[in-house]
Amino acid sequence: MIRFKTIPFVRILLPFLAGILITVLYKINFDPIYFLAGSAILLAVLFFLKQKIVSKSIKNSFIVTGDVFLVLSAMQCCYNYNIKNQQNFYGQYLSSETPVWCGSVADLPTETEKFYKTKVNIEQIETESGLQNVVGQTIVYFKKPINKAILKPGNSLLIHSAFIDLKEPLNPHEFNYKNFLADKNIFQSCFADSQNVKLMNRQSDFSLQLLGLNTKQNIIHSFKNSGLTEEAANLCIALLTGYDDEIDSETINAFAHSGTLHVLSVSGLHTGILYAVLLFLFGVFDRNKKFKALQVVLIILSLGFFALITGFSPPVMRAAIMLSLMVIGKFYFNYSSNNTINILAVSAFGLL
Repeated sequence: MIRFKTIPFVRILLPFLAGILITVLYKINFDPIYFLAGSAILLAVLFFLKQKIVSKSIKNSFIVTGDVFLVLSAMQCCYNYNIKNQQNFYGQYLSSETPVWCGSVADLPTETEKFYKTKVNIEQIETESGLQNVVGQTIVYFKKPINKAILKPGNSLLIHSAFIDLKEPLNPHEFNYKNFLADKNIFQSCFADSQNVKLMNRQSDFSLQLLGLNTKQNIIHSFKNSGLTEEAANLCIALLTGYDDEIDSETINAFAHSGTLHVLSVSGLHTGILYAVLLFLFGVFDRNKKFKALQVVLIILSLGFFALITGFSPPVMRAAIMLSLMVIGKFYFNYSSNNTINILAVSAFGLL
C-alpha cells in the first residue's frame, strides 16, 4: 500500500494529472470557472468543519472535494492555455482577403534551400476599422532572397501575406504534424515574399524568452567566428544550446548509427552533467561548506541560465527545477528517497 503521508505531493499531482489527461484525450473545451469556484467554496467550508468536528465522513468529503478541485483546476489550465479561447485570437479577424499584419520574430530562423523558416508572434491585423491588437503565433516561410538580418528575434515585421491552414497527414499512420503544432497553439503557416515584408522601427517588449534567444544567437555567432571548422562549431553549438539545424545529414547519420544521436539533443542529461560539474567545483573550493547559501544561489542561477539559452525546452526545465529543489534539500534539509519522489512530483506539477 502506498503511504502518501511520506510523499504528499504525489497525492496532489495525481488528480491534477487526471484532469489534464481527461481534457486532452476527450478534447473537452469548456470554461469550468463556476464549477471551480463552487468546489473552492465547498472545500473551504469542509476544511473549517474538519477543524471543529472529528468525523470520518467530513474528512472523506474534504479529500474527495479536494480531488475534484484539482481536476477542475487542471481543466481550467487547459482551457486558458488554448489560445483560441481568448477574445482577441487573431483567427477571429481573418477575412477572405490577403491580410496585412504585424508580428515579431519569436525564434531563430532555420535555413532551407528556398526559405528561411521561423515562428512569428502575431500582434496586429489590419481590419476595416484599423489595426486590431491580437494574439497568436504562426510559422512563416520567408522566400529567398531576403535579408536574414531582419529576422533577428524580437524584430517587428509588417507582412502582407495570407495564412494557410496546416494539412492533415495523407497516411493515417503518419506523424500528425498538424496536431503537433496545434498542441503548441499554432494552427496556420504563411509564405512571404521579400517585397511583402517590411522591418518596423520598434522592438518587442522585454521577455525572458527573447533574452534567451538573443543570448543563444550571440553564442552561435561566437562559435561561428571562433576559428573552429564549420562542423566542429555546429557540434559545439548543438551540445551547448540545442540548436542543431545546421549540422549536416552525414554527421547526423553517423551519430544515429553509433546510437548516440540523443547527445545532440539537449536534455536532462546535459543539465545533470552541468549540475555534477558545479558540485565538484564547489566541493574543491569550499570543502567545509562555509558558503552554502552562495553555492545554492550560484547553482540555481547556472541551471536557470542553461535553461534560458536552450529556449526553456521541457526536458531541461524538468531537470533544472528538480535539481534546484534537490540542491536546496541537500544543503538545508534531511534528504531521503522520499524527498526525491516528492521533488519529482513538485517539478511535474509546476511544469504542467
